[in-house]
Amino acid sequence: MQSVRKHSSALSQLRSVLSDLDASALLRPRAPHPDTYQKMLARPVSEHHENLVRMFRCGERFEESRTETFLPVEVTSALEDLGIIQRDGNILSTGEFRLVHHLGLFLFFHRVSTHAKFYYGNDSLALSRMLRPTQGNVLDLCAGPGAQSLVSAQTANSVTAVDLEQSVQRVFWINAVLNGLTEKVEFFSGDLFDPVRGRRFDRIFANPPFLPVPSEFRFPLYAGGGEDGLDIVRRILENLPEFLTENGVCQIVASALGTPEGPRLSCVEEVAHDARLDVEVSCYSFHELNERSLPSFAATVMNTENRERAQEAFRVHFQRLGATHIYYFVMQAKHRVGHA
Repeated sequence: MQSVRKHSSALSQLRSVLSDLDASALLRPRAPHPDTYQKMLARPVSEHHENLVRMFRCGERFEESRTETFLPVEVTSALEDLGIIQRDGNILSTGEFRLVHHLGLFLFFHRVSTHAKFYYGNDSLALSRMLRPTQGNVLDLCAGPGAQSLVSAQTANSVTAVDLEQSVQRVFWINAVLNGLTEKVEFFSGDLFDPVRGRRFDRIFANPPFLPVPSEFRFPLYAGGGEDGLDIVRRILENLPEFLTENGVCQIVASALGTPEGPRLSCVEEVAHDARLDVEVSCYSFHELNERSLPSFAATVMNTENRERAQEAFRVHFQRLGATHIYYFVMQAKHRVGHA
């Protein structure tokens, strides 16, 4: 945190620069894929704004002298020191990082790849939209760089963020300082509830790894959720009663395999029943598991460059489980009445 705090003035400058964008929609998470930005940037926009989008969202490389025309030197120097901007001689870029405009916040995330340590997707947006406003004392599991934590910090009494990936802590604090939200947040590196044993929270939420994956491959830490994608969801529910206040609520965004009739969640319902929890599930999206969707699953595999082999493994995996669809959902859990 101290290494980030010393650059708080520069990050505040960056926030001011970004807040003046004349077409900030280009940085919104649901805007088109970065590959289509060239077409969008053909529209009349200021050169200042165009360069910001090209650097922070499209990942384009700039000569250092050119960055001085749209970024204060102090900001560029701070971002380089913090590892957000990378240098190759006099050429600067954001490399593995991209900037997202998330419900009024500007947040840095890794670009989606098999080497990414954390990512941003529609699941992050779906869960965050349910957290406004959040009251009380909050626990954010699998917090990543802070999409949910920092949205909640705007209204909650306190926010505790936990993530297994240690390297994400620096980016979490960069995002917290960038958005002026450091006073009510804390961050712990650890496995789910381990760093907060003995504490209870009014609101708990989690965006865990939930990709249903064949066991023969390795996947980024943020992705693999076991064979059915629900391994970590089950772990959270099993331990939840110990950490949730009497009237507390937990919300988890995840996915489940299923058929046209709906997702298969009986195993999660059994865990919730044993933990004396009431759960409600709201699906916000679904996709058929077919030749068009298999490449996106195969693209997450880390230990093979043979994408056809990876696609075939996923095809066999889904067939073995009798799954034809994948459903994305938000689950809400709370103590069963009389069993807190």
